[in-house]
Amino acid sequence: MPTFNKYANEVCGGAEVHVIDRKKYQSVTVALHMIKAYLEAIKDGSMKITTGLDIMFGVRGTFENIRTKEVVALLKDCQAERELYM
Repeated sequence: MPTFNKYANEVCGGAEVHVIDRKKYQSVTVALHMIKAYLEAIKDGSMKITTGLDIMFGVRGTFENIRTKEVVALLKDCQAERELYM
């Protein structure tokens, strides 16, 4: 439940990550697992995020890849790009 801004004290159905060890935290892996869990939770089609993910990641087809592939395969697919930022 948010404690500030216009959504303070309102149930939002969101998620919050508390990082304990910045050196061990794998943000991309966690983000992919969170997105896949979210997609699994909304299988009824109540929310549409297909184009939003493509825009957010800057790559056409991102939504379909996240929806259909395992996280390990997704990480392998983008290993070269990830190494640029490590």
